[in-house]
Amino acid sequence: RNNSKTNQRTTTNNDCSDKKEEKVQLQKFLLPVYEKPKNSFFRAIHDLLLPVVLSDTSNKWIVSFQQIAGLTQDGKVKDKFLYYYFKFAAACGEESFALMPLAVWLYLPLAPALITNFGFVLLCAQITKELFMLPRPLTRNVKYPVIKLETTFDTEHGFPSTHTCVGFLPFTILLRLSRVGIECTPTVWLSAAFMLVSIIGSRLYLGVHSLVDIFGGMLFGTVMTV
Repeated sequence: RNNSKTNQRTTTNNDCSDKKEEKVQLQKFLLPVYEKPKNSFFRAIHDLLLPVVLSDTSNKWIVSFQQIAGLTQDGKVKDKFLYYYFKFAAACGEESFALMPLAVWLYLPLAPALITNFGFVLLCAQITKELFMLPRPLTRNVKYPVIKLETTFDTEHGFPSTHTCVGFLPFTILLRLSRVGIECTPTVWLSAAFMLVSIIGSRLYLGVHSLVDIFGGMLFGTVMTV
């Protein structure tokens, strides 16, 4: 009897330990593991911003915007116009696409300085992604899973949004033109603002950037513009 009780206890303990191990393995599978910067300063900033990036509030804002724009929870597109509109806006935020107009006005004396400035800021933004190692919005196992419609940049970290940086390029061009005596109409300035807002909206609509990423991109874009 004593032996049977001992065997039962051993079996029960083994079952409990197996269940705990399965639970740990399941948690490891469900919860993504985030890299942390090795440098203490960047790790401190990473630890400060990470809870904001992964917060339900941040995801809720993105999901609410997606739903208003016609996306369902299972990723179906209700509004085809907004889908193609934001896809086009995202393409306008690509570095190669944004630099295409340079071929038209390369004869201007401000072009070399602008290209240098633009390239330097984007390089700094790309390096910043690797320094802070902040993830993109969560798409599963959270209260408000973000719908991701673009996977091109999944291998990159999220902060800051380089598309948002590119959205400031028209303002940089207009300011440079004004400094050499070429004034633009208010309609042109409003068009530049519309392009920026559209690019920012595309990053939220496609589910590839958090609000922290957007604000970071705006900061870098402002530095580029100034």
